[in-house]
Amino acid sequence: MNLEKLIRSSLIIQWVLIALFIIITFIEAINLPPLLEEYVRLKENENQSSVEMIGTILMIISLLIYLISSIGVFNFKKWSRSLYLWSYILGIFAIPFWGITIMTPYSYVIGEVMTLFIGITLAILYFSEVKEHFK
Repeated sequence: MNLEKLIRSSLIIQWVLIALFIIITFIEAINLPPLLEEYVRLKENENQSSVEMIGTILMIISLLIYLISSIGVFNFKKWSRSLYLWSYILGIFAIPFWGITIMTPYSYVIGEVMTLFIGITLAILYFSEVKEHFK
């Protein structure tokens, strides 16, 4: 498999994993133990702190940039490579602002696998001959 196909395959897998992550998160939310359900209910009913709001805004921006840049990378657009990297960096910086989050094993594994595929994509984009497509 050539590297261009590998990048495109990796991006498709990432898009599927995002959808799967969202679906599984909602499914698992109704199967939480009672104590965790109560915590989630309390968090949903209280106003977000300004710190949590910053994290939410940063994550939404990061996700939008990621989606736009990943489509650009899929089509080998020059502007998309650095934007793809920055979307991931912004997402990392947003995490500490979230506060406590609850993740079940399935959503955690999906998130980790997605991180792996993002890393594979970044490595190919920056450390292989594919980078010439973006100059």
